[in-house]
Amino acid sequence: MTASRAVPARRMPMDERRRQLLDITLRIVVEEGFGAVHAQRIADEAGVTKPILYRAFPSLAALQLAMLRREQRRVESVLDRVAPADPGERDPREMLEASLAGILEAAAQRPLTWRLVLHPPEGTPKVVRALIDRRRRALLERTRSLVQWGSDAVPGAKAIDDELLARVLLAIFIEHVQVVLDDPQTDRDALLRASGAVVDGLSWR
Repeated sequence: MTASRAVPARRMPMDERRRQLLDITLRIVVEEGFGAVHAQRIADEAGVTKPILYRAFPSLAALQLAMLRREQRRVESVLDRVAPADPGERDPREMLEASLAGILEAAAQRPLTWRLVLHPPEGTPKVVRALIDRRRRALLERTRSLVQWGSDAVPGAKAIDDELLARVLLAIFIEHVQVVLDDPQTDRDALLRASGAVVDGLSWR
């Protein structure tokens, strides 16, 4: 018995069709890995023919790369909003809490995006993994710059190595996001209190 094909999809503008194809690709990659991404499967789930898929994206590789770049942009837009490069006169402790709260909210709203960016699945192509690694290094550098800014604003904090503290804070953020991804009903206030206790222990009072 052959598997039934998806019901043909309604006609839609090409921009909307591209978003649909990107969404399908994201879900398959996160749930099953890049090896499960096939043009015919994506076309079937979208209810379109392969020629229409290739009209939207010239190749399967182009579709995958476009999906990854879209998710990276989504994450970076959140980071730009909650942890700006120039924090101005904000209190470091308050900014840390607000930044983490914003990231946890974003992760709860788009769990597939954050799963992909934080934990690329097995079999991720080398070119994709290299792109993710570059983004992670950029994120660490952003965190280090913010730590340096906070150290300048907090008496006694200069005794802490900026690079080390940046790695510690980044690890805390990633772990807290993972908790929310694993259990969306997690008490986020409890996570914020836990991270605040760690930061206070590092003399960022």
